[in-house]
Amino acid sequence: METLEVEHVVGDSGREFQRERISLGKQYGGDPSKTAGIPENIDVVRKLMMKDRHVSSETFPIQAELVSFNASDSGIQNITEKAFAVLPMLQYLYLQGNKISGISPEAFVNLRQLYELDLDNNQLTELTPRSFHGVESVSVSISHNRIKQIYKNTFEGVLGIMALNLSYNQIAILHTESLKGLENLEILDLQHNKLCYIPLGIFQYVQTIKDLNLSGNKIRAFSPGTFSGLKNLLSLNLAENEFSEFDASALLPLAKISNLDISNNGLYYLDAHSVHTNAPTIRTLTINDNLWSCSLLTNLVQFFKSVNIDTLENTCGRYDVTNINGVACSIEPINVKISFEKFLHDVTEQTKRNVNFC
Repeated sequence: METLEVEHVVGDSGREFQRERISLGKQYGGDPSKTAGIPENIDVVRKLMMKDRHVSSETFPIQAELVSFNASDSGIQNITEKAFAVLPMLQYLYLQGNKISGISPEAFVNLRQLYELDLDNNQLTELTPRSFHGVESVSVSISHNRIKQIYKNTFEGVLGIMALNLSYNQIAILHTESLKGLENLEILDLQHNKLCYIPLGIFQYVQTIKDLNLSGNKIRAFSPGTFSGLKNLLSLNLAENEFSEFDASALLPLAKISNLDISNNGLYYLDAHSVHTNAPTIRTLTINDNLWSCSLLTNLVQFFKSVNIDTLENTCGRYDVTNINGVACSIEPINVKISFEKFLHDVTEQTKRNVNFC
């Protein structure tokens, strides 16, 4: 048995007490001077006992009205069933930077007041179905782990999650029912995974989503109906994927979409009229770092400007080569897909050759 070191605790009064390291028990031997001013209602944090670096229902000896609990960077390896069940008032739970490789079903049950649950930078390779059973939280972040797929019914029994961050994992497989149970979800971040296919029907369970980030994956195309159900989506980020061409008909189900990012995809052609026809509500379209010829880019910008779509708001500002308001373009036409690095090198050389000195 060993004592868990806690960086800060918050009582139900909302007052926060921070220490460089608070850990009575073995570290301080119960020295009361180390906890001067901490209310009696958070005695539970004075001695948190872990067995083999597992957080379990035995870690917290009595029920407490903790509002915030920070156990980040503490070497925790596993979280077992009902580990936090005696902390029903918990609003902030920070478990990032540990070595967590396993979360048991119902590990977070009874946490219905959560605002933020942070599991970033751990060693999770999978999410066991029902791990989040009974959870109600504004934000759950599980980024920078090693998760490879989201199983069916992973989120079964969730009472409500508004924002879910699964970015920077190794997710290559999603199932139709991977998001089932997240009926209140509004923000889903799947950027920088290994997705090449989005299964049909996956979004039928999350029709409340407003912001969807799929950037940094390996997606080349969408099947008709991929986005069916996302009638409330406002922002879609598809940057840094592998589209050789972009079929705007995929946007047809998105009745409210306002922001679309298709930057850095190796696109050298885009049907502007089709984009506007299928998604007339778009107001911001990010198209930089593609393989545009200057003649095509000119036509795109002119058309989108005529229908009140801003293509210039989120550019990275490549003003030192041939460009239109910072969006790099080639004087020579582009007919084949090449890497953006090769494209930028060629455009740079073109720019040098076209310098005219009087």
